[in-house]
Amino acid sequence: MDVGPQARYRRPPVIHASWFPDGLRTHVVFRLEVTPQGKLGRLAYLPADTDPRIVTAIMQSLQRWKFRPGMRQGRPVTACFEQPYDLVFPAKTGASADAPSAGSYQN
Repeated sequence: MDVGPQARYRRPPVIHASWFPDGLRTHVVFRLEVTPQGKLGRLAYLPADTDPRIVTAIMQSLQRWKFRPGMRQGRPVTACFEQPYDLVFPAKTGASADAPSAGSYQN
């Protein structure tokens, strides 16, 4: 492959810290297929036991992404790449349930 697929527009997922009042630290990797038309194809993720709320939020985000397809010999091709997410939500200690969360993620 001459050039791999590239995201030209990314939208961050909406993941609520309130889902994890006891805290959470996790790493999930999504494998994305990008078609020759620059559309999102198949998705897979590891680990398979990732909280379904996280998976749904990330998948909804990825559906809004825009891509440049991978290129081989000057022609667009189907190609895959991995998108990791490191999620950290500290445990709430006496904070109000309505207080803003301190959760974060990196992609």
